[in-house]
Amino acid sequence: MRIVESTAPLGPPPSWAVQQRRLLDDLAPAARVFAAKYLHDDGSLIWRDELPGRDGLDDGYESVYDWPLAYLLGADDDLMTVAARAWAGITTQFTRYGQALDEYERGYDWFHQGEGNLLLYHLCLADPAAWRDRVARFAGLYTDPAHGNYDPVHRLIRAAHTGSGGPRYGPYRYSHPFTDDENVYEWSSRHEPYGLPFRDLPGIDAFADLKDPANARLMGAAMHERLARGDTVVNLTSTGLVTLAYATTGDERLRDWVIGYVDAWRERAAANGGLIPDNVGLSGEVGEYLGGRWYGGHYGWSWPHGLEPIASAIMVAASSAYLLTADPGHLELPRRLLRGVLERGRIDHGRLVVPHRHDDSGWFDFRPLPPRFALALWHLSGDPADRALLDELETGDPDDWTAVPSDPGRFRDAGTRPWLTYLSGANADYPRRAAAEAAAQVARQTRLVRADDADPATYDLHHWQQRNPVTTEALVQLTLGGPAPIYNGGLLHARLRWFTGLDARRPGLPPDVAALVHRVAADGVSVRLVNLHPAESRQLVVQGGAFGEFRIDEVRTPSASWRVGSARFAVRLAPASMLDLDLTTTRTPLRPTTEG
Repeated sequence: MRIVESTAPLGPPPSWAVQQRRLLDDLAPAARVFAAKYLHDDGSLIWRDELPGRDGLDDGYESVYDWPLAYLLGADDDLMTVAARAWAGITTQFTRYGQALDEYERGYDWFHQGEGNLLLYHLCLADPAAWRDRVARFAGLYTDPAHGNYDPVHRLIRAAHTGSGGPRYGPYRYSHPFTDDENVYEWSSRHEPYGLPFRDLPGIDAFADLKDPANARLMGAAMHERLARGDTVVNLTSTGLVTLAYATTGDERLRDWVIGYVDAWRERAAANGGLIPDNVGLSGEVGEYLGGRWYGGHYGWSWPHGLEPIASAIMVAASSAYLLTADPGHLELPRRLLRGVLERGRIDHGRLVVPHRHDDSGWFDFRPLPPRFALALWHLSGDPADRALLDELETGDPDDWTAVPSDPGRFRDAGTRPWLTYLSGANADYPRRAAAEAAAQVARQTRLVRADDADPATYDLHHWQQRNPVTTEALVQLTLGGPAPIYNGGLLHARLRWFTGLDARRPGLPPDVAALVHRVAADGVSVRLVNLHPAESRQLVVQGGAFGEFRIDEVRTPSASWRVGSARFAVRLAPASMLDLDLTTTRTPLRPTTEG
């Protein structure tokens, strides 16, 4: 493996590098405080003996989902150790609650499965050998027809709620999903903002009408009849799990499953004028249980959220298929979706808003289009037309896109706007400010954990997520040149990845080393490496892409250039030195290998 050596002395340490290393070094101590407060020795959550409602397993996993990702970036080994223990403890705990079976979700929609699986994905990406067999087994729940979740003839997942227990066709009761109770959709303040799943039932004109038990049973019966069977668009999120299994096993059947399933939905979108439908019956017919309507499916265009879970699922599927094939045609699925809603958008009080939902009355629920989807698309394609879509969103947003937010946001993507402006050359101080604000978030969350004196029996399902002190978005952007993974089950897509030492066994940046990706283009990436240690050299391996999907064709430094022709090369950084690298890269179809 070629070794590129630094030659430039560092001089005064750049503030962005100092802040970045401080952030990396702060994560593990903060996580220890969290673990001591909220986790038993076996990794399970300090909570109650019985689960209070339908949600839970995904929320438990989400509480520490980014800890192995922080380890992968270069934070302390403790993060990986505790995260693995938490996964095992939470899995056992929720098996006791009845939500997990054979170490996997018993049966829930992929909007929630995707969120919960992020912990598993990051554990596997950080340590493939240890997690390969589990990920392959879980993927088999969908790729092996013997489990009943997938119909290979019609290329569809058979239900909105699936998992290790097979397809769950009902009953449609949110509060007690694994009982034989009748189908019922009761009024709750939590669900009221989402509105009615259906508006055509007699006597149910407003959400408050569900307070009547008879109406709750009527709505539950309609939901069971129309939503329980057949495929739904958010099931496309399952492609992330199967793609990861292929990346770690090399089993071509997994690759073929992803491409076949994504292609089935691409064909349905093409038959619907380019806009993806949200439901497919067991016969393979769109609208089979919804009177022929292409909208109205579970977590689809009408209810409860509309665009965002659909866009998330489509981005996961398109990026997975693109990772496997390097065929840009797969990116047409999210591109047409985003363009489709933008064409229906309007300016409301100076802000661009687009329709998020559609039902028999037409398009409604006009809100801004979150830029994370357009950013993910452009990051994958490098297409100027996709970059223009982001420009359109920025033009239609009166907010300051250079501002660094203090709150990471529900989907841990609040830095999307300022990172994009940095890459555009209009936000030069973003690397320092982003790392400093992230370190401040770690400190604030750690204080919140220390001050928490609530009775664990009173915790709601999001108690731990709201106090997680680990944050990774800025580090992924700055060190890997990628956006935060799509929160509802996306894999890590980045331009670079780092490994400590020349043997490349330990993922992440070495101690004292900081990295700053400052150019991301369709054909390459530019990065500055800094070794802050005054007396010791550092060695690392550079990989093209999170999965080695980029062939590094050429490496250029200010003084020389080299042909590489593979996904990896090595770097040796002298004490107190820096190295500027310009890489020319080519995306290639994913070929799983331990050698890069």
